[in-house]
Amino acid sequence: MMNREIAPYVAFGAPRSPSTNEVLLALPPVVLSRLETRIQRVRLHDVLLAMPSDPVTLYFPHRGTVLSLVCTTDTGSQLEVALIGPEGFISVESLIRRGAIDSSAIVLAEGDVTCVSAMRLRAEFASDSRTRTVLLDYLALYVQHLTQNVVCSRIHSIEQRLSKWLLALRDRAADDGIHVSHDLLSKMLGIQRSSVTLAIGNLNADGIVERGRESIRVIDANALAGRACECFEMMQRNLDQYRAQRTARGAA
Repeated sequence: MMNREIAPYVAFGAPRSPSTNEVLLALPPVVLSRLETRIQRVRLHDVLLAMPSDPVTLYFPHRGTVLSLVCTTDTGSQLEVALIGPEGFISVESLIRRGAIDSSAIVLAEGDVTCVSAMRLRAEFASDSRTRTVLLDYLALYVQHLTQNVVCSRIHSIEQRLSKWLLALRDRAADDGIHVSHDLLSKMLGIQRSSVTLAIGNLNADGIVERGRESIRVIDANALAGRACECFEMMQRNLDQYRAQRTARGAA
């Protein structure tokens, strides 16, 4: 599932382009200017964090870039716990405490990320109230999504969960084409590969998606939403509320 691991950067250079990450855009400009940042291009299936590690870098995806936070058991089983696009960053845990994290970050839609020094952001989190509010707002959304994913994996069918996952990735990547193999999907969802193949086959037969060798293209997003569980709508509503709250705080 994983290709190459990205080595931790040593020096920070001038950004190639402005960040489109929503968390960074909400920070006070004076705080943003004090953070050590650089913009980096990441490729499909790059590993940005590998467990166990104590990250010195936090990754803020730009618009169109999507990261997956994956936990791995001692036996090698894997399960995705969160999808993160331009609304957030990885790793939230490193913001609130130092120490090794028990998850990996994998690129599912390639593009740009802004790399931020974890130490610098922790210092701003502790000293600046507006920065603390911005980051805690995202932390609340992150916890909501983690909770919803736990419920979803316990009570909803494979087709419902698969449909929700495809929609969530499509929306964050802003692309109908999803570059993912059946094997990777089975690991993300924590289910057998044969079950993934069957569920995708059903969606393909109904003209909702078009499957390729290692890709899936969403043909009818509305129909796919109809096959997804209610978790997708709830998570979208939480995301809309988070964005509205951030906009309201910025206007205050």
